[in-house]
Amino acid sequence: MHSRFEGKNVIAAIRMDDRLLHGIITTQWVPRISCNRVMVIDDVVANDPLKKEVMRLSKPVNKALSVLDRKEAVKNFKDGKYQEQRVFILSRDFHILSDLMALGYDLPKINIGMYFSKEGEYALTKRIVLSRQDMEIIHSLLHAGCNFETQYVPSDETIKLNPQLETL
Repeated sequence: MHSRFEGKNVIAAIRMDDRLLHGIITTQWVPRISCNRVMVIDDVVANDPLKKEVMRLSKPVNKALSVLDRKEAVKNFKDGKYQEQRVFILSRDFHILSDLMALGYDLPKINIGMYFSKEGEYALTKRIVLSRQDMEIIHSLLHAGCNFETQYVPSDETIKLNPQLETL
């Protein structure tokens, strides 16, 4: 998919993870991803000063950190605020992926870490349980050519999820 941001590899990586920014992300994932900004996109965390501060305390060294709600993140991406950056997105809301695609951004492989939907109906692995709403969004992303994988830590084998997701 071509985007109006072509040539600007704005989104370096995406990880869907209930824990958002945590030790494994800071110590193992960030050093392996060529990014200069880590972005937590979560409505609850962005609007709770205590939770937002916890995310800020986990900030990786020498990386910018944004903790934004979905609406603000979409506005910033729409305005091209990150055009000269490489952003590692952490979220637990699959809607943001549809939003970014609608804006014309190319999405790299989408890594699903530990993810347990409260309305979980679809167990992909011991660490991934998705809701019907998650699956609706994922199916639209699959049809748009997105690739999903899981890899708990970078040293683990990467498991491609598209074949499983397509059958659910």
